[in-house]
Amino acid sequence: VCFDPANLDALTARDEVKVVARDRAEFDWFLGWADRVRLFERAATVLVGPAWGLLAPGTLADWILDSGRPIRLNLQIHKMIWGPDTRR
Repeated sequence: VCFDPANLDALTARDEVKVVARDRAEFDWFLGWADRVRLFERAATVLVGPAWGLLAPGTLADWILDSGRPIRLNLQIHKMIWGPDTRR
C-alpha cells in the first residue's frame, strides 16, 4: 500500500480512489482490504486499472464485474494513444 492509512479517515463522499492491479492475487487482496476498511462506503468512486503490460484490461474487467463491487475500470488511455512510454 503506497499511502498513509490515516488518510482513510479524511475520505469523503466526493473523493476518488485509484488502484492498480498486477494480477489476480493483488486484485483479491485489494477487495479484502477495501471491504475491511469500508472503502466503498467512504469514497464516491473506486477505480482499478491494470498494470500496463502485466494484466489484460478485459481480464480485469471480468474480475471487476464478478466481484459485484461498485468499481470502475480505469485505463491509461494516453498510453494506448501515444504509446507506453508517454507520460501525459
